[in-house]
Amino acid sequence: MRVLITGAAGYVGRYFAAHWQPSDDVELVLADIHPLPDDARFITLDLTDPAQTRAAMENIDAVIHLAKQADEGPMEGDELNGKRFDVNVKGTFNLLQAARAVGVKRFIFTSTVMTVLGYQAPQWVESDAPPLPVGSYALTKQLCEVMCQHYAREYGMSIVCLRIPKPIDLEHPLWKTHPLRPQWVPFP
Repeated sequence: MRVLITGAAGYVGRYFAAHWQPSDDVELVLADIHPLPDDARFITLDLTDPAQTRAAMENIDAVIHLAKQADEGPMEGDELNGKRFDVNVKGTFNLLQAARAVGVKRFIFTSTVMTVLGYQAPQWVESDAPPLPVGSYALTKQLCEVMCQHYAREYGMSIVCLRIPKPIDLEHPLWKTHPLRPQWVPFP
């Protein structure tokens, strides 16, 4: 099985690839728009380019979609950043289209807990609660969740959407001053 991991040069992608247990029956294909550290084998992939995304999907059996654009402007800001929309929404669309075109049936999409942070504490948020995104980043991730639901329903793809918190290094200065932000989780 060949598994494409997008966003492999990002924080979660680097950690995931470094801790993957090698297996004879699984080959990781690491992809990112930025070069990966060290000598890791990777392909350069710009998800906003449909042709490049389609080419990267050849001979792939499953996708772990970690790529995102969250660093342009304030993460919880109200302005919908154009690059964020292009990478997160259009990039996910291109990846889903390419996966469907070549018959990839297994797809993991990483969303964010920020898609439901609009609920007021101490209200408990059930897993099937409608999204209430906070900020443009969460809005782009919510739109991607809806696309994933559509592709699963219409094309029979097995898609899992994971609403993960923002990983932050325990040594990061913000962890020491604001350790209890609801969208953060400590990452080794």
